[in-house]
Amino acid sequence: MKTLKIFITVIFSALTFGCENQKKQAQDNQIIIPKSGELLFGEFKVTYSMEGEGIPCFVCDYGFWEKNSFSDSLRNHFQFVFIDQRTCNTYDEPRDYSKITLDTLVNDLETIRNKLRIDKVYVLGHSMIGMLALEYARKYPERTLGVIMIGTPPSLTWDNQSYMDIVWT
Repeated sequence: MKTLKIFITVIFSALTFGCENQKKQAQDNQIIIPKSGELLFGEFKVTYSMEGEGIPCFVCDYGFWEKNSFSDSLRNHFQFVFIDQRTCNTYDEPRDYSKITLDTLVNDLETIRNKLRIDKVYVLGHSMIGMLALEYARKYPERTLGVIMIGTPPSLTWDNQSYMDIVWT
């Protein structure tokens, strides 16, 4: 009987210590993702900030403008990640944009998604930035929940531009 009590005490102690040790390891391994940050790509900086709770949604345009466009109700359903692309130049500094392609911007979104450890995301773009959202979904369909295009033209051809000139002038 004494042997059984010792055995139970040893097992109980091992389980208790093991559980506490696992909790401590989980806390040590927990990665804290900052609610805002930046990535540097040479002379270009891509910044992001997150607001809201729920399903992740990348907002791919001047984040500082777009932040005021979404209601608190939407923020209860979506975790918006406002992204200032490397083409956003809020300080009007001279820069060489000639080597930046649509693929460059799409890859920047993927880099941010990886950095933030987001599995899948909605991608939202307004006006011609909707094309960026659509291209991200085309290149990374396994990482995309859906695309939201607001006021995006059907194409970016000169014919389309001529038609827009007629309609808007």
